[in-house]
Order: sequence, then C-alpha cells, then structure tokens
Amino acid sequence: MFKKLTPSNIRTTFKLEYNNELIKDDIFVENDTKTYYKPAFESTLFNYDRNGVTENNVFFMDNGTGNVMIVRSNSQNQLQIISPNAGTIDYTTGIININAITIYSYTGTALKVYARCTNRDIKTKNASILQMNAEDLTFNITQERL
Repeated sequence: MFKKLTPSNIRTTFKLEYNNELIKDDIFVENDTKTYYKPAFESTLFNYDRNGVTENNVFFMDNGTGNVMIVRSNSQNQLQIISPNAGTIDYTTGIININAITIYSYTGTALKVYARCTNRDIKTKNASILQMNAEDLTFNITQERL
C-alpha cells in the first residue's frame, strides 16, 4: 500500500496514517547492503535541503526499531545513511511521522511512500479513498473445469 505526497519546496512535517499494522522484519544488514533487510516503510527518490546542502536521489526507509531514516543507495546497492532520525514509525498503529523537511523535487507526479501491511485485508477510516492502480496489479488466471 502507498500514499502519494506532493511536497512543494516548503519546510513541512508529515503524518502518514496507514491504519493497518505494518510488517516489522528483523534487521539483517551486512556491510550496509539493502538486500538483507526488507523495510516496512520506503519511498521513491527525492531531493531535499539538509542544512543548506542539497541531497539528491535519497529516499525514506525505516530501520526496524522505530526510526525513519533518509538514505541513499550506491551502485553496489549499499546504503549510505544521510539522516538516521528523520522521523518515527509505529508498527502497530501504522502511523509514520516525518520531521520537518524541505523536499525540492521528486520523480513523477508525486512522492510515493510505501508501507508493507501484516494483513492482506486492508482497513480504512471514514473519508479515506482506496485506489488501485492498474500498473501495480498482477493477475494469475487459473482455468477451472465446470
């Protein structure tokens, strides 16, 4: 499941409520290689201002212990942690808080922030709209004899 954010070059805090319990994997990071840990929360790439310095091609990711980090992946798929405490994540409630940040640009029409739910049955609250994007769906058709 994901949410779309459209930051507009203004210092902003974000509170994302997924209203579902999120998968909290054990951390198996070896030599900072991303492939050993599947995060509960991750975003698409963006560029942001960090104390007057623009950081390019970074993304949000949780660390498995309740913190949201801003990281970059190098050509060997190793993580470089840019900001280890960019926010918090509550795996039980599915609430993610991102500290004040100025995001200058992102890929596509929105910054997508993905969360992995423990249950395939997704719950929503009133005034929430669930949208299924065709490009994110996979169908397996099995012929059944009548």
